[in-house]
Amino acid sequence: MMLNTSSAVALGRAACCCGCCCCCCAAEQPADTTSKVDTRIPLQPRAIVAKKEAPLAPAVGLGLTAQSWQDDVSAGDCLCGWLETSLSAPTPAEEAACVRLKRLALLAVRTRRLRSLDKALAVFFPDCALRLTIQLLESLMTLEEPHLPAELMLNMMEALRNTTKQQDSELFIYDRHWLSTAVLSLLLSSLSTLLTSAGRARLLGLMIDARLVEMLVTEQAERPDLPLLLRLSTVLGPSAVRLDWLTALPPGGGAEQLRLEASRAVAALCTAGELERADRLALAAGVSPDPVVLTQVTSDLGEVADEDRVTFWRQCSGRFTEKQLSRTEAVAFFRKHAETAVSVSERYVCLKLAWDWLSPDRRADPDCDITALERGVWTAYTRARINGETVEEPEPSPTPSPTHQPLLYRRPLLASGRRPVQPALTPDQLTTVRAVLGQLVDEGHLRQALLVAEYFGATTPDLERMVRLLKLAELCSTPDARQPQSQSELSQLTELVAALRHGSEIGQRVLSCARAATDLQTTYQEVVVTREPLLLLSSVLTGDPAGVDRYRLAADLIHGLQLPDSQVTEVILAQVIAQVKAGVSELDPLLALCPDPVLLGNRLLDTAEDLASFPEADGYGDDCQVGLLVAAHSAHTARLNLQGIGDVMGRARQLVRRLLVKEDFRLMVSLLLGLGRYEEMAYVFELLLREDRLERLLTAGVSDGRLGAALRRHLIRHHPEDTARLRLVTGRFGHHAEAAADWQSRAEQLITSVLQSAPDEHCTETGQLRLREAMDCYRHAATFYRHAERLSSADASLCQAQLVALQISISSGALPLPEGVRPLLLRRSHQQLHTLLTETLPYRAARLVLRAYPERPADWSQLLYRQYLCLGRDEYLTEYLQAEGQLDHSVIAGILKRIRGSARQFSPSRLRRLTLAAAGPELQYRAASQLQLRDVIGALLDTAEAGWLRDTVWKTGGM
Repeated sequence: MMLNTSSAVALGRAACCCGCCCCCCAAEQPADTTSKVDTRIPLQPRAIVAKKEAPLAPAVGLGLTAQSWQDDVSAGDCLCGWLETSLSAPTPAEEAACVRLKRLALLAVRTRRLRSLDKALAVFFPDCALRLTIQLLESLMTLEEPHLPAELMLNMMEALRNTTKQQDSELFIYDRHWLSTAVLSLLLSSLSTLLTSAGRARLLGLMIDARLVEMLVTEQAERPDLPLLLRLSTVLGPSAVRLDWLTALPPGGGAEQLRLEASRAVAALCTAGELERADRLALAAGVSPDPVVLTQVTSDLGEVADEDRVTFWRQCSGRFTEKQLSRTEAVAFFRKHAETAVSVSERYVCLKLAWDWLSPDRRADPDCDITALERGVWTAYTRARINGETVEEPEPSPTPSPTHQPLLYRRPLLASGRRPVQPALTPDQLTTVRAVLGQLVDEGHLRQALLVAEYFGATTPDLERMVRLLKLAELCSTPDARQPQSQSELSQLTELVAALRHGSEIGQRVLSCARAATDLQTTYQEVVVTREPLLLLSSVLTGDPAGVDRYRLAADLIHGLQLPDSQVTEVILAQVIAQVKAGVSELDPLLALCPDPVLLGNRLLDTAEDLASFPEADGYGDDCQVGLLVAAHSAHTARLNLQGIGDVMGRARQLVRRLLVKEDFRLMVSLLLGLGRYEEMAYVFELLLREDRLERLLTAGVSDGRLGAALRRHLIRHHPEDTARLRLVTGRFGHHAEAAADWQSRAEQLITSVLQSAPDEHCTETGQLRLREAMDCYRHAATFYRHAERLSSADASLCQAQLVALQISISSGALPLPEGVRPLLLRRSHQQLHTLLTETLPYRAARLVLRAYPERPADWSQLLYRQYLCLGRDEYLTEYLQAEGQLDHSVIAGILKRIRGSARQFSPSRLRRLTLAAAGPELQYRAASQLQLRDVIGALLDTAEAGWLRDTVWKTGGM
């Protein structure tokens, strides 16, 4: 676009000389007859938009537009000029000019230069809904007033809706608020000249019916001009209420006055029953629709039966929430209808709903007198309980710090200053009231309990004790634990708490806070209402109060102030990390304080994993990571959290790999001893054995018996041949007896595996190998029992080793048995042993078996009688005599007794040999006398040693 330079400058100066609307500046500026605007210059607006070239200065655009408007010369081209200037984002210096651009566009609408505006919009914004509005108005000008169609307004509203969808553009021509204002201004300016008063009312009525105003109010971030909306509300039509006040308002009426008048109109419409129109007016004027909602609910109440009123009130609360009723109106509504309730339960429900609708900040406001409502709620609740009705307990009023509510004494005052006169309660009613009081005291609602007690004139011992407890705690001056007065006050508090049957938990909290105040040498109130309880807890754990156990003091603060578990855990986490970094180990008392050890363990594990990436950052090396893993393991172990323990063990395995690369066996041993999971971390044993660093572990953990046991079992299971290291371990820990027991247990496991296999497993090669290993285990057990000076146990293990060796000999065929049998000797019953000893085993084998089964006493007379006399095994007697030398009195007596009781005939030569094997001539002579072996008797009497026995035994007979 080209223009004369002097004219442009002059017009720019004229446009910017004042801050008012541009049309005013243009009207005051005289026309420059020497400067002409070239209207033949071809405009290429779309190319300008595409290239985003620098647009004309806003002042130039404004000047051109004002000049062309004044001279009515090519207004469309000039509108293109100012629209072109709006395509680039304004700089701060151009913001005022952009505001003038918007005003100029609105001026084009108000002055009804529709064709020029439509031409400019068609060039740059062909899809703008404002064009459709212009076209509809041009059609409106050709219509006769009686035939004004209703579809006209519906089409206009649809066009505006389509515009509201275009929200991605930053240009003001698409701004919903600006566009709404422009459309409404265009409509009103057209109506003022096109239609009569009746026609304007008709068209505005169509606008209301099309709900155009509601759309503008609800869909925009900023509402249109309120006076304009109020003027639109005059078309509500015939009504019982005249809204003449709307037309009488001054043009410059304040917003507060307009809202006040609109609210009064809405209330008047509600009174007249015009609820729908009142709702539309409230929405259009932007005032509260509360009267509409309340009127509708009151109207519905008349149709509700008495038995359904409780349900109706609860439904009303839901409707109020849905309609976003103000809290003040809802509270007043429910309190009003509580006074006309037909039953106790209905009154309670209404008061409770009023109480629930009362905002929590107003409940906690000391300047807000809510005692009457609170008393009404709780007394109605108690009345309902007296009547035997099941009702929901109301929510108590909070204090500025709800955690401290039951720890401070606040005496409620009745509104009238004195207790209202109540009818005398029956014993059953009094019991119910006291039960309610006990429940309130248990829950810490002392203020509410006092309200109920004062209203009904009843109390309980626990309520009185709780009041005394709180008063005594709050009246304590700055205490000193060393003063007898402080100890006396704490003793009194302790006695009161011990006497409580209801509210004992609250009493314990009060006592904890009082004890903490004594230790901190401050007042009870300062402890209870402290604004930084976590900071106080952290300072207690970090510091070292003189003469005070800081962990007990911290426990009192946590319990008394009911600090959140997550926040307490964070404080303890910081303390654990600080102790680990400083090399101090006080984990157990900190874990005792932690309310959530699982969370603490997870946080410690996360911290250790973070340090794995930067192990040396800020002094946190591998030793710090070891300490964190040990602490995390202890935390998870405290709650038996298997998942957390598994995560710690996995992280520990990764750390061991890294320590192995660094050859840092010191930290590896520290990690093993700290976690104490020796069975799960047996891989550390293997690493230390492979690197010959076992001595470091034995030196560091010499006092840990569990370590010695785990290491001993590992060596027995995986390195049974390394007896030297096993003796080293057992000697270092003094576990000789335990090592012997491990060897014995190992042997028994091997024997069990053989016996639980096939019946002839002991005869197979695999069974033989297991039996040999079991024999070695018994032998090692005997050796360690001797080191432990337990000789009887050593002898028993040695007997078991001999039994297993005998079993190996028999199973392998090295010891042949009669008839070629290979019996099983291990873990035999009494009957099975009897059969083996009397029928199968030779003397030497029988002797070993009897030693291995000490619970089975040896009866050699029976075995000799069966094996030698009955089965004719001469070698049995020969081996017996080689071992024992002769037969003693008990054996000879047993054999002779069995011979006398048997009907069998035995070989005289065997009987003679048996008799001569007896110990001494006298025993031989008696046995020969019993067996009537005369040749043996004669030979004995001919000897000098037995000659004196002649006639003595023969006369008497018997043994």
